[in-house]
Amino acid sequence: MRPARSALAFALIILFSGAILAQTEPEEFELPPDAMREVVGRILRDKFERGESPKTVELYEDGLRWEWLPPIENIFFVLVSKQEIKSREIEVHFFKKKARRDASGEIFIDFGFGDPFCSAAGTTWSYKENDGPASVHAISAGWGMGCCRGTGH
Repeated sequence: MRPARSALAFALIILFSGAILAQTEPEEFELPPDAMREVVGRILRDKFERGESPKTVELYEDGLRWEWLPPIENIFFVLVSKQEIKSREIEVHFFKKKARRDASGEIFIDFGFGDPFCSAAGTTWSYKENDGPASVHAISAGWGMGCCRGTGH
């Protein structure tokens, strides 16, 4: 009898822990265009203040539209394709395509710099729709991602 109880207890633990994890795991989705325009504009204005001398900022084009890019004095945005990033082996600024929503409805968007297909780092931003203007602000010190390029040793 004891092994049967242990197996039943183990199955219940697995079942309930899966239900708990499913509730806490953020849902991934793409923000609608109007929300993305607001998020992209606010983040880029925060990250790239107008400068005394002209500066070119390369952005990975995936998921972005020209009309979302805000005008900032002496900042010139250039949208760069995946092919160009790979062929020139350059690092760019980019938004991760998928946003995440937690159980409370708060939305998280990642903006970073590096190789969007390998090694990069950035900041997570929070987006909340309110009765008035939406709230967009940085909430984390940073995130990072990397890829292994092993030497075979």
